[in-house]
Amino acid sequence: MGRATVEILAAIFSLAGVVIGTHGTYMLTRWYHPFSEGGFLASLRRMIWRKLTGKRAELARHLRVSNALAKLKPEDESHSLDGIYWVFVGFVLQTFGAVLVLIDALIINLGKPTVG
Repeated sequence: MGRATVEILAAIFSLAGVVIGTHGTYMLTRWYHPFSEGGFLASLRRMIWRKLTGKRAELARHLRVSNALAKLKPEDESHSLDGIYWVFVGFVLQTFGAVLVLIDALIINLGKPTVG
């Protein structure tokens, strides 16, 4: 396996781990918010914007309303447990990606002596 292959696989596994872990976290915390996936992303965008622009009153109101709506929906514990498994899979993939990055670093630094 060449260096380019190691580097590409490291990036793929690391990115896949982040995406899968993020989705697992969303599944795990689904019962905390009353939004669909698209609604959650829109809400997240609004929350970040309000945080960055210092709109604390709007931010607090949004959180209170979201929290009240979320309490109307009970937790689906099997869905949350499924999310935990996906978070774990994401960490495993990220770890594998990190091992590949380490292998690449070892190849670069210990593989061939440099002159000069």
